[in-house]
Amino acid sequence: MPHHIDVISNEPLAGRQKLLARLWAEHDDVVVDAGDDSERGEHVLNTLQQIVPDIDRHEDPESFIAAVQERVDYTYLAIGALHDDAECPFRDVGSEITGGIVPHAQPA
Repeated sequence: MPHHIDVISNEPLAGRQKLLARLWAEHDDVVVDAGDDSERGEHVLNTLQQIVPDIDRHEDPESFIAAVQERVDYTYLAIGALHDDAECPFRDVGSEITGGIVPHAQPA
């Protein structure tokens, strides 16, 4: 898998984070890996497109992913920094981390 960002469900009071999806730029689009749940993948992409309405993910996927990293900084939805598989704290989509918190993407 190429360098990707993680879309994370964050439960700060429980100290738990769950990987909802992974996103990466490929050719002329943004690819989403939501495991076996393609409906969730479309929902994630549509939600992120509403947060970044000024960049068309089909025309400029790299800028779209960079903007998602900069603009999503919510308590219950977090975006991980761009990384490769070897650095990914999650095994696969749907896996959880408890106790430790995944670093969020930092605005440039």
